[in-house]
Order: sequence, then C-alpha cells, then structure tokens
Amino acid sequence: MKNAAKKKPRPRKSSAPREVKRVKARAASTDTGLDATVIDASPVGIVAIGHSGQLTRINPAALEVFDINRDSIPSLGSSRKAVMFLDLLPEREQARWQYMINLVMSTRDSYCNDRFFHNTGYVEKVLSVRISPVTTGQDSGPGLVITVEDVTNSVLMEKYLILSEKLVAKGELATSIAHELNTHLDAALRHADLLPLQIEQNQSDKVKTSCGTISQSVSKMRHFVDNLVDFSKPQTEYISYDIKHLIEDLLFSLRIQPRFRQTHFTIDLSSDIPNLDIDVGQIQQVFTNVLNNAADAIEERAIEHQKEGCELKREIEIQASYDRISDTVMVDISDNGVGMPEGTIEQIFDMYFSTKKSGHGLGLYNCRKIVEQHNGDISAQSTYGEGSTFRITLPRTQPHTN
Repeated sequence: MKNAAKKKPRPRKSSAPREVKRVKARAASTDTGLDATVIDASPVGIVAIGHSGQLTRINPAALEVFDINRDSIPSLGSSRKAVMFLDLLPEREQARWQYMINLVMSTRDSYCNDRFFHNTGYVEKVLSVRISPVTTGQDSGPGLVITVEDVTNSVLMEKYLILSEKLVAKGELATSIAHELNTHLDAALRHADLLPLQIEQNQSDKVKTSCGTISQSVSKMRHFVDNLVDFSKPQTEYISYDIKHLIEDLLFSLRIQPRFRQTHFTIDLSSDIPNLDIDVGQIQQVFTNVLNNAADAIEERAIEHQKEGCELKREIEIQASYDRISDTVMVDISDNGVGMPEGTIEQIFDMYFSTKKSGHGLGLYNCRKIVEQHNGDISAQSTYGEGSTFRITLPRTQPHTN
C-alpha cells in the first residue's frame, strides 16, 4: 500500500498584512514616506512638496513659521485640485523660494541656509532652512522635504552683541558715536514691536524672551553711554565674515524703523562674493550711516512732492559684486532722494561739514576713516533732484592676515 502523500498545512489568514498595507497607504499619501503623526508632532517646521511643486503635507510648526492659517489651504491632498506651495507665500518671496526648490530638484543635492530672511506678510523673520530631495517610490516622481526653524531671536541677539561690543571711539568722534548709538537700539525696538503680535498669538515663551532681551539691551546701552567718554581709539579687529549676511542682518533691523517702513528695497548681492577680513561692527556702522542719510534725503524729496500734490515712491537699491582682478568687493547704495549739487558732493567727507540743520558733520567723515582703515575706498555720485549713490570698496584680505 502506497504511502499517502502528506498535505502541506495551509497558512492561517492574518490581519497583519492588511494593517501593513494600510500603514503604507497612509505614508504614501504624504509623498514623503514619513508618518503623519511624527510630522505633526515635530517642533521643527516640515513641508513636503511633490515633483511639480504641489503641497502634500505641512505640519503645525511650519504653519506657524510661515504665518499661514490652516483653513486657507483648500483640499490638501486632493488630486483634483493641487495646492501649490509657492502660492501660499507672499508674492515678493516666491522667486527666492522657487530658486532654492529648482536647485535641489535639478542637482538632487540638499540645500541649507542658516540665515534665510523671509517676510511672511505680517513680519520679517530669519529662518534656518534645509531642503532635501526625497524619492517617493511613486510614478509621480521625486519630491522635496523642507524643514524650517524660526531663529529670529537668536540672530537679533547675535547682531546686538556684535554692535554693542565693538565700541568705536576716538576723541573728536565721540559726538558722532553718541549719535550713531541710537541705531544700536534696534535690537530692543525690534522685540518691542514683536510683543503685540506675540501676545495676540498667546506665545508666552516668546513674550518672556522679548522682554528679557529688551531689558538686557537697555542695560548694556546705558552702561555704554555712561562710559563713552573714557574710551580711547580701539584696535580694529578683523575677522573673516560674509558681508552678504552683514547687509541682510542690518536691513532686517532697519526695515522695522518708522523712517524705512514705506521704503522699497531692491537687493542684488552677487553669489560669488567671498568672505572679507573686516571689523564687523565698524563696517556695519558705515552702512548704517549711509542708509540713514539716504532715508533723510528721500524724506526731504518726499516733502517737496507732497507740496506739489503728488507722492514719491521711496526707493533704496543695494548692489554688491566681487572683482576678481582687484580682489575687492564693491557695495553700491543708491537712493531716489533729493540729491546733492556738485559743489556739495566734494565736501561731504570733510570733518564738520553737513547739509543738515541738526547735523554734526562727523558721520561721513567717520565712515571714510573706517573704510580707509580697512584699506578700502568710499565715494559718492549724485544728481540734484534725482538721488545719490555711495560706493564702498573693500579688499578681500587685510595685510596682517595674508
């Protein structure tokens, strides 16, 4: 009698595979392969974008960073009506974000920027941005994951410390420095302006931080003023520094000041500009003085326009480029203010010369001395009734650092 063939036991059905499929389906719906719960719980802002720029997920932290109301995002995840990420951003910010997204899409390399200046439409913030390519495993193609953090407060504190610890003083320039000190209060004013918004949004931690920053800033400024007359000429301290960050940091503080709030800034900073050997506090003082003069000139012309029954569009343009042949960086600051006649422009860098009724005539003189100490040059061109352009030229390196 032949042995009966043994039948292999049939595997028991399990619900586990179905559960696995459901988890995978949920993950795929984000186009990132990341679990939705993890994304939403993250304290870091996370944005997932499909290959065509469509938004596939944005977590609460990112909504707060970008000041976006969740209810303003229609049909997120719907294939019938895609929501484009760029459409959620202010129009004037879209070009810069599009550039970063295109760069990562084309190179498939991650992109990082620890100081990205972004205007949400309500307030300007400094963001730490990282954009990474993601392979979704779907037919729709690869996408991107953007992580963002609001580092505004830490950048403001860093900027304040640089300005407050680089004490520039010299005999006859003491009056000029006391005048320039008012611009150093920007850190405290910035946090004071942010307080109403933070209170409105019930951001108690940020309110405490802002109050602490204001108190510390005022205390240090008071100490600085009390001891100003005791300072002698400081030694210029050169460090290798990204001048693009210096300009962006400065504008971040100036834009919130009443005198600049109606001013349209056009910024063109060449990407090939190398780090420069500079004293950060001194060079920022130069740019601050030139920009404040530009604001005064624009205001004077705006008043003339008002008398004629028309309104002036206030404009300041900042361009920076690198000349490889001379190994120098040139920064041009242009305004559409009242301008200067030919005879005046020849004297503006002289000590005690001023075109302002309340001017002390030391601001631009001090600027020239600082630039010359950096082995650079400062010059001006102007057309009366149309505006002025100041050019600051700085070498990449200083002799002692070669």
